[in-house]
Amino acid sequence: MVRQQFPQVRLRQNDRNLGFAAGNNVGIKLALDEGAEYVMLLNQDTTVATDCFVRLEEAAKESPFGVFAPLQLRYDGSGIDPGMRKGMLIESGEFIDDLWRGQRRKTYPLKEAYGGAVLFHRTVFEAVGLFDECFFLYGEDEDLCRRIRRAGFRFNLVPGALVCHWHTLVQLENQGMEKTNPHARRAVLLLALKDIQRAWVSRCLYVVKELSSKSLHALLRLDFPSLFGCVEDGAWLFLNLRHIKRSRDFDKRVFETVMERQAPQQGNVNSTSRPERSV
Repeated sequence: MVRQQFPQVRLRQNDRNLGFAAGNNVGIKLALDEGAEYVMLLNQDTTVATDCFVRLEEAAKESPFGVFAPLQLRYDGSGIDPGMRKGMLIESGEFIDDLWRGQRRKTYPLKEAYGGAVLFHRTVFEAVGLFDECFFLYGEDEDLCRRIRRAGFRFNLVPGALVCHWHTLVQLENQGMEKTNPHARRAVLLLALKDIQRAWVSRCLYVVKELSSKSLHALLRLDFPSLFGCVEDGAWLFLNLRHIKRSRDFDKRVFETVMERQAPQQGNVNSTSRPERSV
């Protein structure tokens, strides 16, 4: 259908469902190899305002190095996406204040971006890598955002660029997703294992404790579906532990590289601001 209706679009069709992270990585690599300055990720369950891309591009040109997120609304346009609203209250209180005053700036700071609709400058991927393919679905955007923050890039909300996202309505109807969806459950554990601010052994012990506790509670309640889910999650993590450790080590090397690059700059600032001592 895409080839027929949009022949000008370059379509890359995978042989199988690679998941959100690996599937997006295919497109990102293709765009970077073609020399794209910016990469836009956009879910298939979204609709965009006619001027959305223009407004994102304008904001990106004024502050070229970073991440730019449109304002995501519910699919019916009835309000702001619940996930984005939570992040805005934490990091973009100024945006809420400006809405109250009836004014609006071109960009506002965000804590992180949401993979359903976001524009990246190519330098972001060159600095921190692509999505971690340990994640099949859920958690991969949060993991990438952690690396981006550590590298010193800014997240920007562009409120004039509007996107309506269907997933918010679906999630409201499926409140127990983290209990029933294996990808969502494993994403939580993966994010814990990849926390490079804590020791690897302590993270492994934490995950073992979490799975053991949930398994025991499920057994006491005779909740066998949840018990089998814990066993499956534990087996999956064990089989993929080496890959997860390599991914965590990569994140750590990226962070150390950023710190090494920033150290001389900080040293220059300190040397210029520090008064000379008399000998």
